[in-house]
Amino acid sequence: MISAHFLGCVLDASVAVKWFAATGEDDRDRALALRRWHVKGTLRLLVPGSFALEVMNALRFGHKFNEREIIQAVDSLESIVFEVSPIKSNLLRSSVGIASTYQLTLYDAVYVALAEREKSFHFLLPTKSW
Repeated sequence: MISAHFLGCVLDASVAVKWFAATGEDDRDRALALRRWHVKGTLRLLVPGSFALEVMNALRFGHKFNEREIIQAVDSLESIVFEVSPIKSNLLRSSVGIASTYQLTLYDAVYVALAEREKSFHFLLPTKSW
């Protein structure tokens, strides 16, 4: 179980996908709990500038959402106030190093680099183990 003692975290796009995709997603209840904690002010969520695009892309191609459903998800994401970190050169440089070291995509590495940069934030893995 995820405890509420975390003050903040870098939220992976795959976790947010679980908010909208009611089927085919493990740990949806945990993902929804993160959203509730954030909306209540118990948890701060930080995301990279690519976050919304990644969520929309996963819904479109991974879950076959139609245009109307994707627009609804966009509207829902806009109603949740995230701390959005622009992806600038320093973050990109760190991401390249992390991707090379751990054999990650740059899309995944940017979340790790952001968590590393923000020392007070915790990176949550989008797998069953989190």
